[in-house]
Amino acid sequence: MFLRLTPKLKRGLGRTESRAVTVQLPLTKLGQRLFAKLGATPGGLPMQVQSSIRDRRGVRIDANFPTVLRGQR
Repeated sequence: MFLRLTPKLKRGLGRTESRAVTVQLPLTKLGQRLFAKLGATPGGLPMQVQSSIRDRRGVRIDANFPTVLRGQR
């Protein structure tokens, strides 16, 4: 089962020389509660980030990125 832990974001990447882009994902209230309960474990809170990227020609790529959410130290 998948639960939405972050709000949907729409961001233009613009012209970038770099292939890596960092996007800050805020947590929803549900995400904050789950992270408070499950994020304290050494492994963190496993998440899956869905991304849809479109280029200038209109070609779209949909991808799922598995990641782990950890607290800041």
